[in-house]
Amino acid sequence: MLASRMPRIAAVAPALPANVYSQAGITAAIGPLLTRDPSEQALINGLYGGNRGDSRRLVWLLGDYRDRPTVTESTDSSTDMAADQVEESLRRALVALREPEKSGRQGIGSL
Repeated sequence: MLASRMPRIAAVAPALPANVYSQAGITAAIGPLLTRDPSEQALINGLYGGNRGDSRRLVWLLGDYRDRPTVTESTDSSTDMAADQVEESLRRALVALREPEKSGRQGIGSL
């Protein structure tokens, strides 16, 4: 069976954005960018405040979101950066398979 002889990636190195912010801080910074209406901001605070996560990782620095003209541009740019992070993560996993001594991980022979 060909598939059983093919190497597999057993793990992928983590590649997360370095910018970590509290959910409350994100909501306070981004809410006013979405609306100036106080009742709508209260709704946004309620929606995001009920989120189970205490913090989130963002691609951009929190203050940089103000410099994005639209939410769509911000999302598109974040998606592009996320794709770059996935690529980097896969590259590191492949290096770990090929050259375990450089990565501190087990190589193909150890799988």
